Amino acid sequence: MKKAKPPQKEKQTARKPKRKFETQLKKPPVMRERMCLVTRNVQPETELIRFALSPDGVVSPDLKCKLPGRGVWVGAQLELVQQAVRKNIFSRGFETKTVKTDGLADLITVLMRKDALSVLSLANRAGLVTNGFEKVLAQLARRENLVILAANDASEDGKKKIAARARATQIEAKTITIFTSDEISLALGQTNVVHAALEHGGLTDRLVDAAQRLETYLGLDVASVAGKLPQENGKV
Repeated sequence: MKKAKPPQKEKQTARKPKRKFETQLKKPPVMRERMCLVTRNVQPETELIRFALSPDGVVSPDLKCKLPGRGVWVGAQLELVQQAVRKNIFSRGFETKTVKTDGLADLITVLMRKDALSVLSLANRAGLVTNGFEKVLAQLARRENLVILAANDASEDGKKKIAARARATQIEAKTITIFTSDEISLALGQTNVVHAALEHGGLTDRLVDAAQRLETYLGLDVASVAGKLPQENGKV
């Protein structure tokens, strides 16, 4: 007699584990708000500067919000920081005696400039930056969407020529004019850089945001960062 074959086991198909939150929609980032120590207005964190307190009572700006301990917030304007120092408002915010630092507002200016220029340096390493007057004009002629970087000590004639080329090609180029030629040159590892152009990308967006934050802090006109190149008659 033939032996009966044992029943074959059904092959089980391995199921891929579902990724966590696979079926859930991504939630937009939460915009946290804080109260300004000086004005008592509630604002988004992006419009404020965080300050931390060291064990010896020294108030330090925490632009990247990474310092440990309790923090207090002041509107991102130079005059508000000066007022906080002058009226000793930090002691009230930290509920303890703090060391008065007269140069705190100027220190923030230095740190903001340094952060913005470091982003420019990274963008250059990523191949997003072209420097040189003629090269910038050539890129504009190709109708490329760019962010224009013009030193604040550049000649008015050069600025007008770039503006005219941008208008001729109907390009609404954003411009950054808050840095000196020496600062731009150092960030790019070059000499005598007066004009440069940045292709669009994440680092370019970060640079525009950093430059606009710096101009807002200094109380300057942010149109030079966020708007079009100037017209030949000097108007925007």
